[in-house]
Amino acid sequence: MTGDVTTGNHNLSLKLTIRLSSSARFDIGSCGSITPASTIQHVKTIISQRSESDNCAVERQRLIYKGRILSDNSRTLADYGIATAGAGESNNGDGGIVIYLVKGSAPSATAGGGGSGVTTAAANTTTTSASSMNAAAAPTQPNN
Repeated sequence: MTGDVTTGNHNLSLKLTIRLSSSARFDIGSCGSITPASTIQHVKTIISQRSESDNCAVERQRLIYKGRILSDNSRTLADYGIATAGAGESNNGDGGIVIYLVKGSAPSATAGGGGSGVTTAAANTTTTSASSMNAAAAPTQPNN
């Protein structure tokens, strides 16, 4: 790493080690593409372009640093305290910054309908209830 971490230099180039649940690892940011001002979205985009992550889509990525889920894509690495991680504070024992990647489940094809299955079920229930009420009301009317 280059730059002054103690003064909050957001132009500092960071090298992150991404560790998968399979114990495989790969590094990103060695070309200066990642700084403390980089957003989580930016880091996820870089990870999605790497074959080591099986080109895992950004939406499926769950990043974890020191037991904390990096869930807000608009926050920066510095916001999560990652830019200030020095050799004595690392979570892998070798002086680097390790972020764990956990792959979430793939979005289901039916979920893309915006919950239409739930709406349809509710509409059917309402229709059935209305039909039942009409059927129940019919015998009370006089037959002429």
